[in-house]
Amino acid sequence: MSWWQTLIVALSTLIVTKVIDLFASIFSEKREFNKYRREKTSDEIEALKDKIGTLYELAENWKSFEEKQRTYITNFENDHELVGKLNKYPSIAQAARDTVHWCRIVASCEMKQTDDLIQNKKELGEKFKKFLAACNDYMNSMV
Repeated sequence: MSWWQTLIVALSTLIVTKVIDLFASIFSEKREFNKYRREKTSDEIEALKDKIGTLYELAENWKSFEEKQRTYITNFENDHELVGKLNKYPSIAQAARDTVHWCRIVASCEMKQTDDLIQNKKELGEKFKKFLAACNDYMNSMV
């Protein structure tokens, strides 16, 4: 084999190696980006579940309204910011809005001391279960 044939073989080997390396890095970066996106989404949803869970527990608690009033005020003050950040997940956002709405209804019933408080707390429990199911369904669809 002459020197130019050796050069051609070496250059073609180098080119093929670089092309394979390029494709491997492209697929690896895409995989890493998808993993990052899943983790970020998971963190956002878990944070929302924590905040909604806190509201739910507050409304489900049987303490008197006077004991919970200050906490209600601070939690309901920025409830629009709670769900607004996750409007990109419509099913989760709608379920979260329903749960927050029913938390407000329960708080109102506690304040007015109405007779339908127990029924409203049951409805709140159902809305919270639907919210958790929506979160879990979305998380399972990402895998």
